[in-house]
Amino acid sequence: MSDELGQRDGGPPAAGAGGWPTAAALAALLWGLYLFTASQTTLFDRDEPRFARATVEAIASGDWLVPRFNGHLRADKPPLAYWLMSIPVRLFGPAEWACRFVSTLAAAACCLLTWWMGRRLFGRAAGIWAMLVVGLNPLMLVMSFLATADAIMVAFVTLGLASFVASATRGLRAVHVVVLAAGMAGAMLAKSVMGIVPLMMIVPAWLLARRHLPLRPTYLAWCGVALLAACAVFAAWLIPCDAATGGQFSRVHFGRHVLQRAAAPMEHHGGNRLLWLGVYVPVVAVAFFPWAAYLPCAISAAARLELGGRAGRAILAGATVPVFVAMSLIGTKLPHYVFPIWPGLALAVGGVLDGARRGVLGPASRRWLDRAAWLVLGAGVLGGAAALLGAYLSPAADLRLGGAVVGTLLLAGCAAAMGLQRRLGPAAAAKALVLTLLAVQVAFVLTIHRRMEAHKAVPRIARAVNAAAPAGAPVATYRFDEPSLYFYTGRRIRSFDRQRAGPRAVLNWLARARPGVLVTNDDGMDRLRRAGGEPAAAVVASQPCLNLGSARREAIFVLRRGRLAARAAATGPATGAPGGEAPGR
Repeated sequence: MSDELGQRDGGPPAAGAGGWPTAAALAALLWGLYLFTASQTTLFDRDEPRFARATVEAIASGDWLVPRFNGHLRADKPPLAYWLMSIPVRLFGPAEWACRFVSTLAAAACCLLTWWMGRRLFGRAAGIWAMLVVGLNPLMLVMSFLATADAIMVAFVTLGLASFVASATRGLRAVHVVVLAAGMAGAMLAKSVMGIVPLMMIVPAWLLARRHLPLRPTYLAWCGVALLAACAVFAAWLIPCDAATGGQFSRVHFGRHVLQRAAAPMEHHGGNRLLWLGVYVPVVAVAFFPWAAYLPCAISAAARLELGGRAGRAILAGATVPVFVAMSLIGTKLPHYVFPIWPGLALAVGGVLDGARRGVLGPASRRWLDRAAWLVLGAGVLGGAAALLGAYLSPAADLRLGGAVVGTLLLAGCAAAMGLQRRLGPAAAAKALVLTLLAVQVAFVLTIHRRMEAHKAVPRIARAVNAAAPAGAPVATYRFDEPSLYFYTGRRIRSFDRQRAGPRAVLNWLARARPGVLVTNDDGMDRLRRAGGEPAAAVVASQPCLNLGSARREAIFVLRRGRLAARAAATGPATGAPGGEAPGR
């Protein structure tokens, strides 16, 4: 809490590292790690290429009002991610790292905001710990480099929460209302209804601690003003967008992607509500590794008013519990749905780590802190064993070394952390965990992340498509409708699967004289052969690959129809890297 509450709860934090220069340096370090990860691979299907291609299409068309993918309305998300991604893409071209650049910045901004809140709530050292905790965990390390809207949304949600922390520690000012409105507006333009998440955090926190905060009941009225302002900003885009699409964006987005996802599992993400009710407990345990081991201690300390008193307990509870409960109740379940609570969890862990140094934790909380060392060791053993077993069972021999390296680092780092906590205390153990996570991430990128490229055939197939299809020639897919193909070919593509067309329709399309290209897989080729024999087209490229989504091997084929097919048939199909190019990006 404020400095006065910090003194009452066990003395002010010691002077030293933890100011703006240290925080800025650490944020830059984390951003460098995220950008390094983002620059090492091509896009992962399926969400990344949809965002990236929609951005490229917006740049090409100049239409910044209606999001489109492959020329059709993309009502999955509002446009903020495309708007922001377009800046580095226009500056540097549609490279993968340019499409991911905004996510890396948003993740680093989230870390910096978490440091600022931790500094205000519990002191400078707690802020630094909270920053490292939120920045170094599996879910953040993944979401920070993906070209999607999630990191952007969480950064704006954290900005809204930070406005409340500022009001709670220094009293309400006009700038706090403006910042709250900006946070909600940004989150709405990134992921629509997620824009109300800051209020889901703030209102319960205020209700729980209204007697212990320098905020009068009129604060909620100002929150309402901020909400109206954010809705006005959102409506300034949504109303013209709906007018341009005949209301289709709202019907599809709110009807399907919001209400249907909340009411029932979509795309097999979820199941029986009762059976899946507690799914986010193991999700937090794994995705917030290894810091989840400190959460029992944080719960004990907050319950006993050892983390900022009643006001601190209310803020931590508001920043985590409402969103966790809400996401547990909706029908569709995905790990990143609880991503907005990560800053709140990190604040709790940072408060505990610094509270142990300052001696403000009671005996019960200290016992939980001691048990955290064993929990970390157990999690490290399980994680390391899973990585080693995965390496052994991997169908890709070139990924086995990486799994072995990552598993060994996890085992060694968590064992070292346990030993250091028993000898030197929690801070030494946490430092060892930070170094372990950095080492694991770098090792993962160098030994697994990069090597996945050999199994991602779409970029090479896309080059074969562009080499085989003259400018303006139609391109179609059958049984292989991967969004990354749209991005890497830079073309509009007809999907027979989306049109629910059978193999006879595909064969008729292939029999036409006009040049064109079809991309299919081994399953599609089998269906075409069963429907009418060998397709009347030439296979100009074929590429075996390991489908990372289904973890099965398949072959991808590029078939050229029309007058050029006979010439290609005479030379025979290319194998390995299509288009005569060496394997690689």
